[in-house]
Amino acid sequence: MIKYLHRLSKASGKDPISDVDISGYTNLHICSWHGTIEAANYVLSVYGSNTARRRALLRADRKGHLAPHLAAARGHIDVLKEMRKLSIDLIELRDSNGCTPWLFAAQRGQIKTLRWLWSCCKNDTKSRCRLLLSKDRWDQNALHLAAMHDCPSVVKLISNELCRERDDMTMMNEEILNMPNVFGMNSLHVAAAKNRLAVLCALLKAGARVDEEDSGGSTALFYASERGHVGCVAELIRSGASRDKRSKHGLTPLDVACSERLDDMLPYLCPEAVLVGDDNGGGVK
Repeated sequence: MIKYLHRLSKASGKDPISDVDISGYTNLHICSWHGTIEAANYVLSVYGSNTARRRALLRADRKGHLAPHLAAARGHIDVLKEMRKLSIDLIELRDSNGCTPWLFAAQRGQIKTLRWLWSCCKNDTKSRCRLLLSKDRWDQNALHLAAMHDCPSVVKLISNELCRERDDMTMMNEEILNMPNVFGMNSLHVAAAKNRLAVLCALLKAGARVDEEDSGGSTALFYASERGHVGCVAELIRSGASRDKRSKHGLTPLDVACSERLDDMLPYLCPEAVLVGDDNGGGVK
C-alpha cells in the first residue's frame, strides 16, 4: 500500500492527503479505518512539521468524521498511539456531531480501546470525569450509545469497573446512568425502546433507577410496553418497576399496551386481567 501511495503521489503531482474519494475519505481516513499504521505514517511523512500533520489528522470526511474517530471505532490502538505522539487531544477531540473517540469506541463495543483511552488519563481524575461525562450533540453519553448499538459489555466496563476504581467516581456512576439526552431519555429508556434486553439487565444491575421518568413522565416500562418488548417488560417488573405510574398525559403502561392491542403485555402489566374473545379477535375483561 505504501508503494501504491508513493506511485500515486508522483503520477498525480499531488500529495497523498489531497485526494478524496466519493465519500470524502482521504488516504489517511482509509489507513485509520483499516489500521494500516505503516501506510498512515507514510502519508503523514509527506508533511515536514507536526503542525501540518496535526492539521491533516483533523481533516473531516463528508460525514464530519476525523481519522482518530475512525481508528477508535475499529479498535486500532496502535494508530491512536501514533496520533497521540502528535499531541492530538484524544479526550476532547470532537467531530461535527460532537462525538469523541471515546463515544465512537463505546458505540462499537471496543472494550480494549476504551480501556486504553481510560489509561491515557492515568491518575488524572478530572480527565477521567471528562471521559465519563462526554456527550455528542444530542446529549448522548457512552451508555446511551451502548444501549442503541446493543453493547452490554460497555455498560459493564464503565459502570461496574471504571466507576468503581475510586470512591469519588461512584457518585458519577449514578449521574451518567440517569443522564437524559435531548429527548429526555436516559440509557435505560433507550434500551427498553430498542429491545436491548442484555443492556437493560446490565444497566439495572449497575444501579439505573427503574422508575426514572423522561421529559414526558414516561418510564422505561412505558417504552417497552408500547413497543411490545415482552422480555424487557418482564425484567423491569421483576426489578420493581411500577405498573401504576402515569405519564403527563395520564396514561399507565397498561393503557399504552392496550391502545396498541398488545395482549402479550397483559400478564405482566395486569396479572388479574382475563382475556375474552370479541369480534376483533381478543379483548380484556
